[in-house]
This record gives sequence, C-alpha cells and structure tokens, in this order.
Amino acid sequence: MDLLQVSRGSLAGRRPDLDRLRLFACLLLFPFHTIEVFDLQPAYHIKSATQVLSLEYVSRAIAAWHMPLFFLLSGMAAMFALERRPSLTAFIGGRVRRLLPPLVLGLLTIAPAIKFIELSGGRDMSHSGVELVPEWIAPSAFAFYGSFLSGLEVFSWSHLWFLVYLILLTIALAPLLLWMRRTEVPLPGGSAPVLIWLPLAVILAAELWLRPVWGDLHNLSGDWANIAIYSIMTLAGAALVRWPGLEAHMAGQRALFAGVGVAGLVTMLTAWDGALAGIGRGLANFGIVGFLLGLSPGSRFKVWPVESYLFRAQLSFYVLHHLPLLMLAYLLCDQPWPVAVRFAAIMFGSVAITWGLYHVFVRPLIAPAGCSTTVAAAAGGRLPASPAVRQ
Repeated sequence: MDLLQVSRGSLAGRRPDLDRLRLFACLLLFPFHTIEVFDLQPAYHIKSATQVLSLEYVSRAIAAWHMPLFFLLSGMAAMFALERRPSLTAFIGGRVRRLLPPLVLGLLTIAPAIKFIELSGGRDMSHSGVELVPEWIAPSAFAFYGSFLSGLEVFSWSHLWFLVYLILLTIALAPLLLWMRRTEVPLPGGSAPVLIWLPLAVILAAELWLRPVWGDLHNLSGDWANIAIYSIMTLAGAALVRWPGLEAHMAGQRALFAGVGVAGLVTMLTAWDGALAGIGRGLANFGIVGFLLGLSPGSRFKVWPVESYLFRAQLSFYVLHHLPLLMLAYLLCDQPWPVAVRFAAIMFGSVAITWGLYHVFVRPLIAPAGCSTTVAAAAGGRLPASPAVRQ
C-alpha cells in the first residue's frame, strides 16, 4: 500500500511523540526569554545593562525555527481535530472555545501587568516598535488599567499574540484544511521528495520580499512575513498528517534537513543582516523543524506520569510563564552578580513560580483527562482516552 495514498485510519490515533516535541518547544520558552533579557536586541520588555554577544547568537538561532515549529504542530493537530469533527463550524468552534478563554483572561490580567513592568523598566513596546521612556512616571493602578484597555497607546498583548494568531489562522485556513481532509486524491508516489521541500520556497520568498518591508513585530496588521510563514507551516503540518508518507520521507531525509538547518544558521549568523541573512533564516527554519520532526518515532510508547502532568500543563505554562520571568528580570537583571548567576536566578525562578501558579491555582480547575491536552490545546478538542490508539 502506497504510503502517500489518502489515509483515514492514521488520523484518529494518538501521537505522544508530537506531545514531547511540543513540550520541548514550550519549555524552551524559559531559557529563550531569559536570553532576551541579556542579548543585543532592543525589542524586549526588560533589558539588562549587561549585553552578551554570545547570547545574541543563541537567541537568533532559536528564533529562526522556534515559533514555526509551534505552527507546524498546530497544523498537524488541526487535521487530527478535523477527523474527529469533520465540519467547519465544529472545528472552528472547538478551537475558539479552547483558546479564547485563556486569551481573554490573559489580556485582562497578565498583559497589563507585563506592560506596567515594561514601562517601569524604561521601555515601551508597541505595535510600531520599541521606544525608550526612561522618565516614565507610573500613574495609579486604576488609571493605568483603564488606559491599557481603552486604546492602542498603552495596550500590548505581549506573548499572547500566539493565541491571537492561532485563532485567526484557524478561521482563515479552516476551509482549505477541510478541503484537504475531504479530498480523496492520493499524491503521486514519486512526488514526496519534491513536496516536502515545497514550503521552503514560500518561506524564502517571505524572508526575501516581505521581511524587509514588514519586519518582525507580531502586530497582526503589518506582520505579513510572519503570517505567510506561519500559514505555510500550518498547512504543511496538516499535509503531513493527511498524507502520512510525507512524514515518513521527512524522517528518511533528516540528515539532509539537519545539514540544511546548520547551513542556514551559519549563513544567518555570518551575514547577520540583509538578504543573505534572510535566506539563512529561512533555511534554518525549515531545516531544523524538519530534522526535529524526523526524529519523532511516530509510534506508541510509554508516557510517564510526569509527562502526562506536563502535557496537561503546557497551555497554562505558556500563558503564565512570561509575567514571573519579567518580574524577576526587572528585579535581578542588573544586580552586581555574575551574568550566569543572574541568568539562572531569572530562568529557574520563573520555572518555579510558573509551576507553583499552575499547580495550586490552575490544575484544580482542569478536569482530569486521559488524553493529550497538548494537541487538544492547539486543535480545540479532546482526544480519545483509550491507550490502544495512536495520535
């Protein structure tokens, strides 16, 4: 049986390997955002007076592929969800019901606090970029909260932009995803080597022609380079599930993906800026994501209790983690300690506070489920509880 033919049975199972890959990407947020406190890029909420060039290399290397990986996994989850809910309204409704409440709650509670810390640190990150405001005088909490919610002058969704993009891309791409799910046309057997690299062309085009014009602001209205890249990664993830032979071919070419990813990183970090850096960033994006996905065994294996706990916690960790990290960065980033000590205190302290908030306040509100809420969080639905199926 040709692996590239349309497969129905493979869509209804469970994929703990994808859960682990998303868990890795989620936990990477703690060191990545701590690195941003000390790297050279000005566009972050809190910046230390100590800037470390080596950390700038690391942050650029991670940023090239980190969020595209989230969107590829989201596309895979979307196709699983469509098999369980094969209607446009059910699919969109499921994802919106899953993602909108934490988004709204985060915008009402976490985002204002992050903005207050940011302005207190002398910076103002808005939809148009970053500006230094060293003389900012904090108003009353009531006045600040009102101004935050009343207009774009102070408003910022911080890291919650990811949930906004997920919801809107779900709505925009849902008809195409549904068409992919319903089509009965198998892919030609020899087309896999070409098709698995096709998204790279779109990514490189976005980096070369859209990124120089629109930048990297995650402001939605003018973020067309990222929107194009995240959209193609979402569709690529859905295609990998819809035609499972594509993923099998990716696994067979993981050494090539690794080579492309490393070559892209070297090119990006050597060129640093301009068109050549954009080409490197695109190659690093697709090469590293393809390599990581190729490492996934795609089969059932034992899920340890701590993994089940963390799988359920991921969406909460994403929403919660940024505020404690920035609070600690505001207090500790310029203390007269070695950089390594400050870095460790911010990163591990934010992990501990985030875990405590989740375990004490959020976890009791989440109904126990024998399913992967990692995939459910991105797809807007719950998975079968049976341990006998694959996702």
